[in-house]
Amino acid sequence: MAEDIAQNVWLSMARSGASGYLDSESDDIDAARGLLFYRVKNEVAAYLNVSRNTERVVDWSDQATCNVYCQLAVEQCALVELPGYLADMVAGLPEAERAALLLKLDGLHPSLMAEHLECSDATAARLVDAAVLLLKLDNPNLCGPAALEGDLAQWEREALAELGDVKREALLRLDPESRRILLLKAQGLTVHEIAKRLGVTWDKAAGAARCVSVLRPSSGKKPTAPRKTGVRRKASKASRLAETLRHEVARMQPGERLPRRIELKARYEVSTSTVDDAWAILRREGLIESNGVQGYRVTMDVSRLAVAA
Repeated sequence: MAEDIAQNVWLSMARSGASGYLDSESDDIDAARGLLFYRVKNEVAAYLNVSRNTERVVDWSDQATCNVYCQLAVEQCALVELPGYLADMVAGLPEAERAALLLKLDGLHPSLMAEHLECSDATAARLVDAAVLLLKLDNPNLCGPAALEGDLAQWEREALAELGDVKREALLRLDPESRRILLLKAQGLTVHEIAKRLGVTWDKAAGAARCVSVLRPSSGKKPTAPRKTGVRRKASKASRLAETLRHEVARMQPGERLPRRIELKARYEVSTSTVDDAWAILRREGLIESNGVQGYRVTMDVSRLAVAA
């Protein structure tokens, strides 16, 4: 800013002549420097005076404001905190898809999402699409009514017939494009072949194709129970982090705000999923509660804090 002002003052003096101070034959170089310094100083003071008159306290709770300035003050930017039932749904997503979805919900621009995820803008968008599709597959109640099998093409009905009742019901509730992409990918077609056959974009086909593992039959291994957020073995990172946070919560006041996710990740060098799982453990114990977009706060129930202490 100061350099720009100095250049503008220099040009202004050059155009006006500045009473001969810039004349190539003038020997009083110190006077020319003094005049330039004086004018630049006045211009900088005037610029800062205008800025000071328009200063306001930054409202970091405003997503639009946060998105503009988050590159300048990363420590002020926090991922959105979901209500308990949505947090449980999102917790079961793969790490990349979950991180992309949370950044999208936080209102970040695609380029900023890509920077956080260390990928391209298009890949970030595909991760979000895949996350939404996985949520629909795991929670069919989020979709609309199921399509009638009689209205589907012959190849779709044959492909659906090979699936179990639960998977078939989930697919019937999806939009036609996503359902067809998943069915074709499960049959072994490549993303390029699917995009060409269905007349959809490559990105659309690639995003939905990331979810095809949901349809593939198990390899004969013992089926594992669905992941439950906050239910971890005692030696897990989430359990150890929850124990540490439990002691911190016991020393805090009711209603006091907890550190943000990004702060906990940096402080304890853990992943987003570990922080989410630790929070889920404390939430199930009733020690913390959601504070909207501000994150989590200590519960107002003093009796629960007494137990933690």
